[in-house]
Amino acid sequence: MSAWLLPLLGGIALSGLSFFRIDSTLASVIPVPADYDGEGRVDTAIYQNGVWFLFIFPPFSSSPSMRIGWGGAPQDIPLPADYDGDGKADVAVYRDGIWFIIRSSDGEQTTVEWGGEPQDIPLPADYDGDGKADLAIYRDGVWFILRSSDGEQVIVGWGGALSDVPVPADYDGDRKADLAVYRDGTWFIMRSSDEAQVSLVLGGAAQDIPVPADYDGDGKADLAVYRDGNWFIRRSSDEAVTVQTTAGWGVGAQDVLLPADYDGDGKADPALYRDGAWYIAPSSNPECRGCWDY
Repeated sequence: MSAWLLPLLGGIALSGLSFFRIDSTLASVIPVPADYDGEGRVDTAIYQNGVWFLFIFPPFSSSPSMRIGWGGAPQDIPLPADYDGDGKADVAVYRDGIWFIIRSSDGEQTTVEWGGEPQDIPLPADYDGDGKADLAIYRDGVWFILRSSDGEQVIVGWGGALSDVPVPADYDGDRKADLAVYRDGTWFIMRSSDEAQVSLVLGGAAQDIPVPADYDGDGKADLAVYRDGNWFIRRSSDEAVTVQTTAGWGVGAQDVLLPADYDGDGKADPALYRDGAWYIAPSSNPECRGCWDY
């Protein structure tokens, strides 16, 4: 689950130096970082009242590289992902069970119905490994997935406890997103590579926020939690648990955690968005802690 989606859907307040600021009316702004140009690094972007403002890296700028109008209904949830498999994130919104997508490959506008219950959480990801994001819904412990490879509708029960947070990601490195939930410090993962069901422990403090991502660049998502300015990461490459602090950034109740590969080195960078400012610690330059060398 994209960390920025958590406060939007569940009212969870996330926490986070500002080197790059976007001036805007903040109340209606949702950060939507993704690789919109297909260059292999994530671009900062915001969604505001149906308009997408894309800030293509590099360089950093307070002026968007591109504006796209798509969405705008009060209930719209922006869900950028590579739905057409061209290596670029497509702008998309989910509205009451309907997905509205503009494909970057040909500009075609598509509409698909999938979901619609009030408790549904949309979780697009590449569950079948064909290089395209599949439409997916998590509903009370049941996953509803519409596979892009063959159109098959897959329904799987995994999770369901009231405290469960769905955290799909490719934990086993087979290029398919695995079904997973985080529950009070325990991660329950159903591996797509062999269908094994595993449980792992990391976190558990009341304020912990799960932030899985590939921090070590081995092609597998690492377990990680954010706690009061510290990122606790269990590397899949060697199982070591490391702690990266970003406490110098401060902590704000309105912060949204956004770990992603912003510098294009194949490793996720700790990052967050607060009141129009992006705080990013590039893994390519760990001593930088919020600045960039280009």
